[in-house]
Amino acid sequence: MTRYWIWLSKVIGTNSSKFFRIIKEFGSAKGFFEASPDVRINAVGLTPAEQRRMKSVGMDEILEIIKLCEQNNIQIIPFDSPKYPDRLRNIFDPPPVIYCRGELPDFDDEVVLAVVGPRKPSEFGRKAAFSLSRRLADSGCIIISGGALGVDTCAHTGALSCNGKTVAVLGCGICSDYLKQNRALREKIAVNGCLVSEFPPMTPARPELFPIRNRIIAALSLGTIVIEASLKSGALITANLANEQGRDVFVVPGSPSLPQYEGSNRLLFDGAKPVLSALDVLNEYVDLYPNKINLQKAVKTKSVLDDGDRVKNNAKSHTVKESITAIDKTVDASIQKLSDHAKTVYACFNGDPLNADHIVAKTDLKIGDVFSSLFELELSGLIKAIPGGRYVLDNQNTTQG
Repeated sequence: MTRYWIWLSKVIGTNSSKFFRIIKEFGSAKGFFEASPDVRINAVGLTPAEQRRMKSVGMDEILEIIKLCEQNNIQIIPFDSPKYPDRLRNIFDPPPVIYCRGELPDFDDEVVLAVVGPRKPSEFGRKAAFSLSRRLADSGCIIISGGALGVDTCAHTGALSCNGKTVAVLGCGICSDYLKQNRALREKIAVNGCLVSEFPPMTPARPELFPIRNRIIAALSLGTIVIEASLKSGALITANLANEQGRDVFVVPGSPSLPQYEGSNRLLFDGAKPVLSALDVLNEYVDLYPNKINLQKAVKTKSVLDDGDRVKNNAKSHTVKESITAIDKTVDASIQKLSDHAKTVYACFNGDPLNADHIVAKTDLKIGDVFSSLFELELSGLIKAIPGGRYVLDNQNTTQG
């Protein structure tokens, strides 16, 4: 019966608010297909455009889509399939069908975390996306993002660098030639996770499709981690969708003086959870998924990016050493590269565990600057997170006199 779900998707679109009304009235996509045109129109109030598609979309076109999927090892998962994730099934506007290449995880039984941010992040943003994704994936989580340049690429690559699982939800068909420079990355994702789309395989990328697919990224995840977001960032769309769907929203804090954190800090003001380390995220889920999460790996995974790891963030392939500025091997050199705020925070450590409130009390820094500084220090390998939202010097890398 898969062909009827594909037909329904072509007629009403992939994110129609009429979808559940159709299921309620007709029982299934097949029931809707077999009803007379007048009954369909009157029951759910089809628009003129939907009525035209109802007449023009024939079963031959649908069978061609099915054939193309078979030729390209793409699974077609209709709404009534046991493989269709409940996390997606239960949102306001689920797609009638999803397409998948690779091994579709059991999303309903996994710690899936979305990592989102801009296509042109700062160096800090790239480091944060890569390092957080790497630590979370190494700890047992599945990293999901959008397969685009920038933060998406760093998130997927971070997960792959430790042989972790990652999922790319595309704003086009799986066979589309969109973003040719990320083709090799998509192939790796299909081997170590999967590619997912709600659009037929040859659907080209169009600007209006990306906000639509963001609801799927949010829905399949337990939480969405925002790396950097200006006030007009697409990452805010995903974060707001996550809020609407009852999912968690996490934010890497940044300085209020930087425009790329205006949206991020607004999310924090509205109740999002600050992320200073992978532990801040994992602690939210370890009691619910004790057999999925390994907290020790989150602590032990190196924060310094290895030269052998690769990030593909433009038309040319670069090593992490070239694409993401590596932290100097010596502590002195690392400290010199810190921001002024991070140097001030680092000076507060004398061997005892500290949390953000302790540091605010010791300095004149605002809480947002302390949060971003702690994350910078943790990424640099100078401090490490311990349970309870506290930090200590990383004795493997530092000594503090």
